[in-house]
Amino acid sequence: LKYGDEPYTQQYGGCGEKGQYIHFTPNFILNSSLTQIYGPKDKVFLHEWAHLQWGVFDENNDKVPYYLSNGKYEATRCSKEIIGRNADCTDGDCKSCEIDPTSGLPKGNCQFYPDRKQTSTSSIMYIQGLSQVTEFCDKNTHNPDAPTMQNKMCNYRSTWEVIRES
Repeated sequence: LKYGDEPYTQQYGGCGEKGQYIHFTPNFILNSSLTQIYGPKDKVFLHEWAHLQWGVFDENNDKVPYYLSNGKYEATRCSKEIIGRNADCTDGDCKSCEIDPTSGLPKGNCQFYPDRKQTSTSSIMYIQGLSQVTEFCDKNTHNPDAPTMQNKMCNYRSTWEVIRES
């Protein structure tokens, strides 16, 4: 269950199955300062509408923020074309991530911080707050290796493929 002003869509079904409702608080609708946290309202609405109308899922994973791909770690995201840096910024001072020698993955509080300027335009279901991001991942930009809910629930199909088939 989610609380506060964070927008979300209640979604119990499988891939391609419509959600139940979208939750927007009055504070989210009326308070423009929340766009700093959640992104522009039009893109947030589109992200949530995609959950509701087309039964697609998020293309990130807070529980599995990194995975191994071809022997190196990658941040869980769609698309891999979103560039940024990995850092541990817990003490207010960002430092390089420590790598677990057993798993080869970053440990601790390491996070992926996307660059503000991107050349990639996807994906709305990953990060709608970047100004260049205006599209859903399609079969050309989709990252089927990432441990995302979209991959898990939709048999590794891109968001756009699911939308087109609905």
